Amino acid sequence: MKKIATVPVITVLVFSILVFIYAGHQAHASGDYECGFSLAPLDKVVYSPGDTVTIKAVYCQAVVSTAKIVIANGMVDLNGGSPTLQDYEHGKNVIYENNVQSDQYGVAEVNFTIPRQQNTYRYVIMLSPTGLGGYEFQYFFTKPGAEKIQISDPQIINPTLNQGEILKVGAKITDGLGNPLPFFDFNLDTNYVTCYPDQHLQNNVGSFWMSESERQNYFGTGMVWNWLQVPDGSPGTYLLNLTADAGDSKGFDLGRLDGLKYTVTGNTTSKNELHLYPHYFHPDSYAAIDESSDVSPSPQDNHLIDYAIGDPLDLTEHAIHRGCVSFSNTMPVTVTVKKMQIDAVKVQNLFGMHPIGYDSKISCYYNPEICDVMSQNSTKFVRQIGDWFEVGQALDYVKKDAGEYLVSVNAIYDNVTFDNAVDIRSHNVKEFDISAEGKKFPVFVDNWFSPIPANATFDEKGKSLALDLDTATNPKVVDITIPYDLLDGHLTVLVNGKQVLAENDNNTYGMIKNDMTYSHITLFPDSNHTEVEIIGTSVVPEFPMPDIVLTIVVIVTVIVTYRLLPTELRRLG
Repeated sequence: MKKIATVPVITVLVFSILVFIYAGHQAHASGDYECGFSLAPLDKVVYSPGDTVTIKAVYCQAVVSTAKIVIANGMVDLNGGSPTLQDYEHGKNVIYENNVQSDQYGVAEVNFTIPRQQNTYRYVIMLSPTGLGGYEFQYFFTKPGAEKIQISDPQIINPTLNQGEILKVGAKITDGLGNPLPFFDFNLDTNYVTCYPDQHLQNNVGSFWMSESERQNYFGTGMVWNWLQVPDGSPGTYLLNLTADAGDSKGFDLGRLDGLKYTVTGNTTSKNELHLYPHYFHPDSYAAIDESSDVSPSPQDNHLIDYAIGDPLDLTEHAIHRGCVSFSNTMPVTVTVKKMQIDAVKVQNLFGMHPIGYDSKISCYYNPEICDVMSQNSTKFVRQIGDWFEVGQALDYVKKDAGEYLVSVNAIYDNVTFDNAVDIRSHNVKEFDISAEGKKFPVFVDNWFSPIPANATFDEKGKSLALDLDTATNPKVVDITIPYDLLDGHLTVLVNGKQVLAENDNNTYGMIKNDMTYSHITLFPDSNHTEVEIIGTSVVPEFPMPDIVLTIVVIVTVIVTYRLLPTELRRLG
């Protein structure tokens, strides 16, 4: 019986020891990274020469540790990325330095007496190690008012500017006695009204951004420059507020200067737009795509949407006036829907045989010379929600009849005309649920502008899928998507009894492409009635080979393990 108990006991013991060692190692590594000292607030920030300053550093845990506390001349440049900080680390400009051990509660304390005869009135305390590495800073002073940051001599280079331009602002930033600061952040804040209600315009620069020449200029003149990128918004005169602080270092008071004025002018000719927002969703894997969620009036934007008849399609618009949303409830909006007829002969002359496949950008929108207008419908817009108009009401024509449509939206507001357009190719797509081996598999057949496919039959024994299609409408294109789980292997495609494609073919009859899950077959029929047969070499693997191999391995492992167990342990089983 001892032998039976030994195996699990030893296993549990070894596992517990490994877990304990790993957990201890992880806690130690985590503690080394996250834990460190921080400076406690001083009892005040302004002292007199000869006063004693009590400095406390608190460790993040109640354990004994060692803190390095340095007091240095705070009058000099102390940029975190400059060689000056390295000089402090090597003792330059250091007035006091001490490695002090904390008590059992993690508190390290030193007392520093300020020299009575000293030109320095600004002292910096540096502490390490901190939780994030490097130093933590804190300042104290021996002259009243030195701790108050001053902002003076403001300059706005361009007090009048257009939307989209940069507002450049400078100011002199010093301590209360007029000397440059070792660290500072300079922030601009304004009440400018942008086109987005929740957008607040401000910008911050810091001393750590400065180049060497910029720092030299600052320590010579005290001048600092900042800027604001003024986006589209409401023209007018606005107030600019300036603030400055000493970054993350403690001891300095915030400096502030309010009420500077600047003027933003509007550009009414280039900022008037009408944006279309199409929303298309198909819950399955058919690949019709909303190719642009925001259709802007720009020739570089993609205005083409491939859409499956019967799927949700919404199209909304709103007007942009002088760069901002117009909330007018009286804006007349006209939507014009034109159904376009693609001339197959013109397409072939320009682009060669069968250039229009599923992902093709050859459309009436991009190539108006290949299309003629078949029919046109216009409607005045009535329904409006806030600043949005529902163009979806005008898409009833598109939703019912496959084809290519040009949807144009026009609006007039304040004597300014807005217009935009989007091209929609609505396809006759049908999803067939094919049953095999007691399961259902989705097969998608996109018959483009020809009638919706009527039927699809699957021969499980013959490993083939058959389709009977009406392909009378130009352009004659058929896209078929088949999951590998239904039909896989080397595919062969027959059209009207003639083999036209084999695996990976790409010819004048069509092409076969594969992704991780599906085979995509594109065909270009040359008749008005098309019978398609797709034959594979494998069909619905009921029990995939990897699963069989894995099952065999598991069974063999269990048998071998059982035979190797002690006799007493097997009897217990």
